[in-house]
Amino acid sequence: MVDITLSRGTKIWIKGIHGTVAGNQKWSETHVYGSARRGVSSSSVERGEFWVIAESGRETEITLDVPVRAGQEVTVLWGGVEGQDTGPYLMVRNEAAGTTQMVMSISGRGYGNPLFAAYASRELRMHNWFEIPSLILGICGVPYFLITFIGNLMQHGTRGPWLSELLWGFMIFFLIYKFYKLERSFPRLQQELKSEISAICTKLLDDPAFIKSIS
Repeated sequence: MVDITLSRGTKIWIKGIHGTVAGNQKWSETHVYGSARRGVSSSSVERGEFWVIAESGRETEITLDVPVRAGQEVTVLWGGVEGQDTGPYLMVRNEAAGTTQMVMSISGRGYGNPLFAAYASRELRMHNWFEIPSLILGICGVPYFLITFIGNLMQHGTRGPWLSELLWGFMIFFLIYKFYKLERSFPRLQQELKSEISAICTKLLDDPAFIKSIS
């Protein structure tokens, strides 16, 4: 195991195993959604698992759908946040096929990936703070601002009292803009984390001392 501090200060660990594939199973899981009234839809998810036996005799079951065959020499890396015992798979190198595959996935806003949840904790926390107020202001605040603005304009003309309307408008559009910026930041942060993890894992895979320590 190696301990690493990422560029944003997130402390993680990376473990792995280097050895020979023993057995490889693949199957498909079908999930059905919907109801009789709204209709039924389904989606299929490909699953896979195989065992890796290291030279030291250590055996590890890997639950990943990746192209490997029994007898091939592979290295599998996984990682997690400091203080947590488990984490997602990160990278698989198939020595026989000469391929290296980044297998860490981050979907949506990344809540399901503990590495991203720690890496972007500040943005995720702010997103939670801004989400409900932004939705409320977007649904209720904008119409209220427009109605009040138009009412004052019709009643007082261009010389009417605009301070309260300006404050309302600034607060509404600031919160909505901030929420929008946070939403747009997640894909960028996800790509940054993937690139950083990929570079770290590639360096570890090319380090003979690390490979020996997980064999």
